[in-house]
Amino acid sequence: MSRLNPKNMNSGDCLNNLVNFGDSNYQPLKDVLKSLEGLLPPEIVSRKDPDPKSVSKIVVSGSASGVFVLPSGYCYEVLSQTLADGSKQDVFPSYSLGLSALQDACNSELDCKHPYILMADKKKLYVPLTFSQTCAARLLQPELLDKWFDTSSGVLYKSEGENVSVKRIKVILFCEQLYTLQSLFNNPYLSMNYDSVLVDGENVFELLVDDTYNCYLEKTVALEHKGLLVAFDNNYVVLEKFCNKVYECGKQTGFFVLEKVGEDQLRAWRVGDDYWSSSLSGDNSLSLNTRFLRVARQKNIP
Repeated sequence: MSRLNPKNMNSGDCLNNLVNFGDSNYQPLKDVLKSLEGLLPPEIVSRKDPDPKSVSKIVVSGSASGVFVLPSGYCYEVLSQTLADGSKQDVFPSYSLGLSALQDACNSELDCKHPYILMADKKKLYVPLTFSQTCAARLLQPELLDKWFDTSSGVLYKSEGENVSVKRIKVILFCEQLYTLQSLFNNPYLSMNYDSVLVDGENVFELLVDDTYNCYLEKTVALEHKGLLVAFDNNYVVLEKFCNKVYECGKQTGFFVLEKVGEDQLRAWRVGDDYWSSSLSGDNSLSLNTRFLRVARQKNIP
């Protein structure tokens, strides 16, 4: 099975791209991101074109005020497919197949508002919601709390040896290597050199794994957890709102990672369902069940 070449996919390079708020008035992306005080709106597209050889402008539509507001007439819905017997299922056999289904569903919808990347050839590449966008969706639509969802955020593990506990991880808030997975990719993880992905303080962060990982946390600890804060784009207000929702339901949250890895590897973040206390999980296999959220037109809107 061929794999993407991580050497050509440095997430830090995205800061050199430009953000387009129309046909003019370009600003460096890092300046735009610093001006956002909340989560990116769901219609905001990603930070980097997946093809380094055909880098295009990153197009931003809608408000950049930091207020997480769905476009009028749209909602979040669970991506699903209709089976031969007419029934529907919302779990796909692998991350890559779920990704393909997401892109097919968005491409088939007129005036789709789901996040996308505008390619150099003007085609749209629709991408999964990030971890923080998925959590914000659950705050807006609490009925989504009873399902888990995969995201376009990733966790990169540094191998210390096959039988040595993981000590360092890098979290990638919007992970190009995930949203460009080939449709036939069916491995548990994507092999990637840990040192090939540079920490940039905007999209990539390094964390030290200590005893506050792989356990459920008291609310006061969760609110001060560096990993959880990074996962919420370093936005304490949104982290607090999310924790309030989880803990008022009598649940707890936590940051779960693999304890040991034999080689450096990338996996996707998953937001746990209410039963599993809405935890952040980075130990899931890319070759097993996957579920995504999508931005879709409300059914009662013509």
